[in-house]
Amino acid sequence: MASFILRYRNWLFLTFCLFSLLGIAGIFKLRINFSFDKFFPQQDEAVQFFRQYERIFPQNDPILYVALQNPKGSIFQQEFLMRERQLREQISALPHIDSVYSLSTLPEVKRTALGFIQPPLLRTQSEKQLQKSREKILKDDFLKTTFVSTNENWMSLFVQLDAGILDSPERDQAYDDIKAALEAKGLPYKISGIPGIRTQYVRKVTLELAIFISLSLILIVSFLYLVFRTWWGILLPLLGVIFPVIWLLGLMGWLGMELDLLTTLLPSLLFIVGTSDVIHLISKFLQEYRKGHSQLRSLFITVKEIGWLTFLTSFSTAVSLASLYTSALKPVQDFGIYSGLGVMLAFILTYLLLPALIMWLPESSLQKVTRTGLIRISGPQRFGQLWEFTLKHQQKILKGSLIIGILGLAGSLMVSENIRLLDDLGEADQIRQDLIFFENEFTGVRSLEVAIHLAPNVDPGDMNFLQDLEKIERFLKATGKCQAIVSLPDLYRRGNLIWHFQKEDYNRLPSDTTLIREIRILAENTPVYRTLYNDSARLTRISARMRDLGSEEMENLSHALRYYIQNQTDTSRFTWELTGTAILFEKNNQYLTSGLFSGLVLSALIICLSMATLFASLRILFLSLIPNLLPILVLGGVMGFFGISLKASTVIVVALCFGIAFDDTIHFLGRLKLEMRKGYSSRSELMQRTLKNCGEGLILTTLVLTAGFLILLASDFGGTFYIGLFSCVTLLVALICDLLLLPLILLKYLPEKYLKNLKQIPS
Repeated sequence: MASFILRYRNWLFLTFCLFSLLGIAGIFKLRINFSFDKFFPQQDEAVQFFRQYERIFPQNDPILYVALQNPKGSIFQQEFLMRERQLREQISALPHIDSVYSLSTLPEVKRTALGFIQPPLLRTQSEKQLQKSREKILKDDFLKTTFVSTNENWMSLFVQLDAGILDSPERDQAYDDIKAALEAKGLPYKISGIPGIRTQYVRKVTLELAIFISLSLILIVSFLYLVFRTWWGILLPLLGVIFPVIWLLGLMGWLGMELDLLTTLLPSLLFIVGTSDVIHLISKFLQEYRKGHSQLRSLFITVKEIGWLTFLTSFSTAVSLASLYTSALKPVQDFGIYSGLGVMLAFILTYLLLPALIMWLPESSLQKVTRTGLIRISGPQRFGQLWEFTLKHQQKILKGSLIIGILGLAGSLMVSENIRLLDDLGEADQIRQDLIFFENEFTGVRSLEVAIHLAPNVDPGDMNFLQDLEKIERFLKATGKCQAIVSLPDLYRRGNLIWHFQKEDYNRLPSDTTLIREIRILAENTPVYRTLYNDSARLTRISARMRDLGSEEMENLSHALRYYIQNQTDTSRFTWELTGTAILFEKNNQYLTSGLFSGLVLSALIICLSMATLFASLRILFLSLIPNLLPILVLGGVMGFFGISLKASTVIVVALCFGIAFDDTIHFLGRLKLEMRKGYSSRSELMQRTLKNCGEGLILTTLVLTAGFLILLASDFGGTFYIGLFSCVTLLVALICDLLLLPLILLKYLPEKYLKNLKQIPS
């Protein structure tokens, strides 16, 4: 293989150029789709039911929540309400706005001697009328918590967007238009809701990726300059990682794929990870060139000795990322497949492109690298000193590794699966602060839906059935987690109150079935009734607003509700299930974590089989796994002790780090096998020679990769931050384990049969 690559290096380079042009053309075919619906498992029964449910009962997802403050005090002032009306009319006239409603738009249904009338709920003609309206609103728990803040200084508006633009660029334009109208009015405001969160979230992700990948590029370039002190020492590694990105994105474009929130991470991920192959090749080449070999001979030895090892390291990383395909979520599957493919493309292009480019380099430039930069101080003698240090402190190293492993295991057992909607954003982030504002001052922006299927013989006006629904409603309210609850019992309570001329004693379910039937006849043709009951589907709902509880608290609420309904209601009258985006969000997390562990087990088996090609020995395979478990345990310990939960961003990085942890071990074992073939005088001398000949590549690769990931720690966005944190921790711990722990383990437990079958050099 080495002879083939070097003999046909020019033809391979031309082939590379042709495919690169095709890749560039394919990139122009790429489209971006940041639809969040793709992150739900489409074949799941709960997701399919919710799709049907939201067609019957439209959800709050297309709603933007706007809060306006009256700087002069209470919102129940004529001047403020006039400005609110003007703003509401202005927003209503914007494109893609379906409707805008607030206290000012709500009618008050009243019964009079002449019949039913619907005057405005909020009357502003006089100060006296306004204060009467205020008293009515503040007595109504639903209106008070939904539209008025706790201190009465803020009023909420609900801006209903066209449902069709929720996952399109028009959503962003509508959001910007609304913000512009708010800014022009001059009133203090807050804005939140799923459409706004999506727009801000995507923009933040895109901006941070551009900033931090650019900074990573600058940092890597600076580090490469310190190492090689020559233009090609910077250019070749960059070419080796830029073109795999072009090939991969081009392939995705030709296949008609779309970039989503996860696949936008691919360029930055491949840019940093792909650097490993290039650094190993260049450092090994320079190591051989320093021995006096020609460029061609140095390249031949490099490709022959580390080509297979580099393939195995790329393969281990690719398999770990591809293990994400076991997830039930399509975007995670796509990310796993294409990131794994990208890692292998980086390996292929490294060995297609770099040999030809290195052969074109002038010898004077190569000699300069061996005399300047960091490369000159990382000679073999340094690793001889490292081995002496290891032997001197071997008991401390072994005991310290055991203690760290135990602590890591303890922390791993503490890792939480509790996630919230905006966990990846910092506490001070404006998106998160706005969400918290609506949770503290109003009823939050998330909804809980209890879908209730009536039994065939049950009428929606049945008294016993309504009483069961009221029990469920009261239970939800008693938990303290749900507010602004709407249901059929709530409709009948209000109807009873209106029927009896707003006498407060009748603010309850009617006790007369005849009155229930009368109220139903009056209400069933109204939009309110149709949002609570669908006759053809025989489906009703209890809808509540709530805080972003987190998946664990949401699951506890689900269990408690299930227990209550089973024991306190007559379930022969109905069947029920929780639904809504909050429930699907929790289910997503379950799919992510279960897919992660099954995928990692599968990838570990495949990686072990690939490592078995180096030594056909289960014992050596088992021994080499020990130092690779330590970085993963440390990573789990970091997550557990610092309260970092498993979610989409951390699941992806854990899969990446699982593959990275094996890379240095594969290079060490491959070098060990080569050194064994050359003969040895003692086990200690064998380990020392192995360190001397592979240590430089391991350290340089780790430092370059760590430099790329390190800058990501400055991000306030959790996804970017965790990529940096987890990767740095894994890389550094894996390097320490392979330089200190792995040689000690092999020194003590390397099988004798491998040593006896080789010719020994007399000591």
